[in-house]
Amino acid sequence: MIATWTLVIGAVLTIFLAVGAGALAREREWLTAEADRSLMDVTVRLLMPCLNLHATMTSLALRDRANLIWPPLIGIGALAVGLTLASVIARAGSSHLGLSSAGARRTFAYAAGSFNYGYIPIPLVTLLFGQDTLAVLVVFMVGVELGVWTLGVLVLTGSVGGNALRRLLNPPSLAVVAGVALNLSGIAAMIPPFVVDVVTLFANAAIPVGLLLVGALMADHLHEAWRGSSLRVGVAAGLIRGLLAPALLIWIAAIAPLSLELRRVLVVEAAMPAAMFSLVISRYYGGDGPTALRVVLATSLLAVIAIPVWLTWGLALIPAG
Repeated sequence: MIATWTLVIGAVLTIFLAVGAGALAREREWLTAEADRSLMDVTVRLLMPCLNLHATMTSLALRDRANLIWPPLIGIGALAVGLTLASVIARAGSSHLGLSSAGARRTFAYAAGSFNYGYIPIPLVTLLFGQDTLAVLVVFMVGVELGVWTLGVLVLTGSVGGNALRRLLNPPSLAVVAGVALNLSGIAAMIPPFVVDVVTLFANAAIPVGLLLVGALMADHLHEAWRGSSLRVGVAAGLIRGLLAPALLIWIAAIAPLSLELRRVLVVEAAMPAAMFSLVISRYYGGDGPTALRVVLATSLLAVIAIPVWLTWGLALIPAG
């Protein structure tokens, strides 16, 4: 238990120090807001696809059919659990939380129900478990992506909208499909080493660049976190993302007949704070920006403690392998 705790703490501190470096870069104006869009485009269109391709095209774990079927299904299911919990709390406690408008309630339900499924879990899984579990994670992420653009948008706006399929067909998701196809067909073994080296080079850059961007975005909004509002929204979001959702998902990981890699993924995802990207989506669809911001910042601060606690406890409950 002590060894696991030490390993988890080290992995978490690595991630948050990288996020802190992004915040410092923003404060010092080394990373300006004008550069954000270009870095986001490079990350989404080049670095993350290379990471997903690298993770999937040689993984032995993905040659088990169960690891291709269950991860995306459980991914969308895990998001549905969070959105349901947050929606119930938003409706039942709207007067106590100060969520006086329908837009604020919907935004709270979406932001508190969504979890960070990429930028924090990917480096954590890589540091703690290695290539095969990372491959299962990126397949899991495809299911979460589908849920974000369907169930998530439905909760936030009341309708799914007409572009859900187009958004799902994004470069990172398509890279997962390509990587699995190369793996199962055996073509991956025939790719020239210098091509693999280029993919690996860009894959290794994906998470550092992503974490720098996350830190920069958090630095932009930290000063406005609680302006004009009490801490109750943050406390309620912390209850969902720091207690209720983790307990339920870890219980599923412990009792369900899943592969070891998928159990590990579910434990890691259970401990995650609200997704930073929920702030962007909330603003895009006309949600309540301050509510989304408070949810993201409150759960991110809580995650410094919650991630090590839930990971250590969750990993102790699942089979060792």
